[in-house]
Amino acid sequence: MTLEVRFQRTSAALLGLCFAVCTGNALAAPAVEPTAAIATAQEAIRYVQAAPKGAKVRNVPDPAGLLVADVPSGTPLAVYEEKTGYLHVAAPGGYRVWVYGSLLAESGRPGWLELTGNQVNMRPEPRTQNSFPIGQLHKGDRVRLIRRADASLPMAEDWCEVWSPSTARAWVAKSETAALPADADGAALFGMAATAAAQGRGTTQPVIDTQAPSTTAGQATGAGGSATKTELYAQLATAQGLMREAIASDSPDFKAVRAAYAEVYLMNPDANTRRIVERDLDQIKLHEELLAERAKLDEQRKALDAERDRQEQIRREAELRKDPLWGRFESRGWLTAEPVKGGGTRYVVTYAGDRKQVIECSSGRYDLALFVGYEIGVEGLLSGRNAQAELPTVDARSIEVISGRFRR
Repeated sequence: MTLEVRFQRTSAALLGLCFAVCTGNALAAPAVEPTAAIATAQEAIRYVQAAPKGAKVRNVPDPAGLLVADVPSGTPLAVYEEKTGYLHVAAPGGYRVWVYGSLLAESGRPGWLELTGNQVNMRPEPRTQNSFPIGQLHKGDRVRLIRRADASLPMAEDWCEVWSPSTARAWVAKSETAALPADADGAALFGMAATAAAQGRGTTQPVIDTQAPSTTAGQATGAGGSATKTELYAQLATAQGLMREAIASDSPDFKAVRAAYAEVYLMNPDANTRRIVERDLDQIKLHEELLAERAKLDEQRKALDAERDRQEQIRREAELRKDPLWGRFESRGWLTAEPVKGGGTRYVVTYAGDRKQVIECSSGRYDLALFVGYEIGVEGLLSGRNAQAELPTVDARSIEVISGRFRR
């Protein structure tokens, strides 16, 4: 699948949930930073609403499952899967979930915490035993704190209740849901409900209405105020500039880039701007995946090279052990004489037909010409490589004649 096709499919899947990432407090701040919700979003198969008596959402598709949320009548729900009379659904504004404090850190933004680990479980109750999670958060995600289980404990030893992303899913009995009106736009209704959740947690969800909310021309209106198109586009340009710089970097850090795009979302952008943001965030995610795969391949290549070198060393040592004189000499083989360009002679040890080392004798103790044609063993100092011969050089301290039957 090409990157372009992947961008288009992911953007189409996210369009129906674009408002859902803007849930959190009275100023329309999202319960999880928008990038966290976007990264996990995929296309809902359909939309339903809670039945007239409401709906009980549980962590598993079973009536004995733990209660995650008691959803008011008329609340739109995004359906992602159906199994044995249960629907796997996301609710506008997300769910109240518990995360262990050792996996959270202060984010620098009042009321918000940042995930410090990957694949962090969101549980319906503050315990691990018999509290099956409804999904996971990842390192760098930011969540809005609701309360602590025991504020007298250090946060690292306590459970924290937070708002999940609007894309978090749990199970509801199909019998506790009802179809939307035939002419209703489920994605738009879900977005409206998410906006209402951002304006006040715990309030009654909006009654089903097929009319989309209107905005003043020339403005992108948020729940806590408005931003002009000039301000919106300036923030988008800033985010895109940071993205280009990060992608061009040898060691990119996309944390600041995601924060800049989150600011665009908090300005409640128009649909076209949201699509641009979603496309750019897709590109960032794919770039990170590419970098991760490249790093993984580099590590694998290094491991293969190291293993190849180890096997070669084992092979060389196995060959050397076949030689009864192995370990006694720095060099061993037949000494040959080679003319040197510009005049002079170079003495080279060959063994099994291969040129092995250049032999020198800086002390003058040996006349190497006398040993040409003999098989010799040389003890001495390995003093680097001979540049012209491209072979290691051994400065002979002592020479022992092993065989002379091929002396010329």
